[in-house]
This record gives sequence, structure tokens and C-alpha cells, in this order.
Amino acid sequence: MNAHAIIRVSVALLGLALSSSASRLEAQHTAPVSRSIALGQDQRIAITVHWGEVTLIGHEGTALEFEARPQAGPAREGLRSVGEFEGDPAVLVDESPREIRLRTPEPESGTFSAVDLVVRVPRAARLHVEMLRGGEVLVDGVEGELEISSQNGSVEMRGIRGSASVDASNGSIAAEFESVRPDAPMSFVSMNGSVVLTLPETTSADLRVRTTGDEIRTDFDLVPIPRAGGEDTATAAGRSRHLDARINGGGPLFLVTTFNGEIILRGAPQ
Repeated sequence: MNAHAIIRVSVALLGLALSSSASRLEAQHTAPVSRSIALGQDQRIAITVHWGEVTLIGHEGTALEFEARPQAGPAREGLRSVGEFEGDPAVLVDESPREIRLRTPEPESGTFSAVDLVVRVPRAARLHVEMLRGGEVLVDGVEGELEISSQNGSVEMRGIRGSASVDASNGSIAAEFESVRPDAPMSFVSMNGSVVLTLPETTSADLRVRTTGDEIRTDFDLVPIPRAGGEDTATAAGRSRHLDARINGGGPLFLVTTFNGEIILRGAPQ
């Protein structure tokens, strides 16, 4: 067999291999699952995801509506991926008088199975979100209490009109508030990522801000809160890494911390 023939055969075999791989990958994607659930007045919404992306959207209705789209990585010899779990639900739903919980099944050891969730919730809903392994959390137009924990992935929030507690172990946090509750403390903690908060310029709060890796920057007018020994710890700009200060006369405590990244606090006109 001459060199040209060998090349033609190799190309043909490569094409067959790619076609076979594509077929296997296509088989791993299952159709989206959607559902609507009536939400009681005092019920909290809890969401637990292992891998994937969670998008939360506030709406004017009274029901919880979600769409789940299972995804999967390439199949590996001896391991099953999400597309091979015929009949298994992409999302499990647990209901009690106090809470509706959406949770994805735990992947088998050594496998990668992701579920992307788009969840529409009443604007004033109380929400608790856990990203256990990896993926982004996006929140838009929610007015109730937010509690978010993410192990690997960024958290992005916009159009928020309420209070929030966000913990991102390995990811950045960006939150834009249209209004804040005047009586609610808030917390934003990242182990490895920047924290950028945009608050109404009239927000009244006590700030406790810490970073060990970069700058703290703000355009708020700050009034220092002295330490027990009388030392001021507030700096309006520059390379301060510790900030204890009041804005607009003070109010609930806002804790903002990152161990590796910058912190930016912006005031936005209302």
C-alpha cells in the first residue's frame, strides 16, 4: 500500500471514530424536564445541585416553575454518564409544609453528570441554594431573603431588592442591589475571588471589610468605626486591606471578605 492510500484509509478511519464519538455524546443528553409547583405562603425554596448552572429569575406569579436540562461529559470505559440512567429523574422534588426542595441526584463515583436549572420563583420568595461541586449561580429580580453557597463557581446577582448571604469557596461574587432591607445584616465571603457590590447610594450600614490579597475600593463616604483601643481602621481608597466604617449614619452589619481578590463597593443613584 502506497503512502497516499495509507493517508486515505487513516482519514476514513478517523472520520468513523469521530462520528461514533459524536453519536455517543449525543446519546448522553436527555430532553429538558419542566414542572410547575404551587408555592405556599410560608414555604422556603431550597435548591441543591452537584454540577451545573443554576439561574433564578423572580416573576410576578405565585408558583415555582423550573426547567432542568441534564448534561454529561464524554463517556469513559466502565463508567456510566447521565444519558445512560434511563428513567431516572434529572431533579428530585421534596415537599413539606415549610419547604420545597429541588435536588439533583448524586453522581456515581468517578462520573461527571451536570444539570442546568432555570427556576422562576415569586419575587418575594425565600431562597437557599447550594452548589456542591461546581457551576455558576445567577440570580435576577429577586426581592426575598437569599442564602447561596457555592463550592466552585461564581455567583452573579442583579436587580436584587432584599437581603443576601453569599459564600463562594472558589469563585467571585458580583451583586447589584436596587434596594436593601434596612434591618437585615448581609454577608459576602469568597475564599478565592473578587467581591463587587453595588448598593443604593442611600444605603445605611456598618461595614466590616477584609481582604488578604488585594485592594479595597469604594466611592461611599466613610465614617471610621474605632477599634477598642481607639485606632481608626477606615480608609476611603488605596491599598487598605481592613475596613471598619459606617455609611450614611450606620445600620445593619455588612460583612465582606475575600482571601484572594479585590473588594469593590459602589454606590448607585436610585
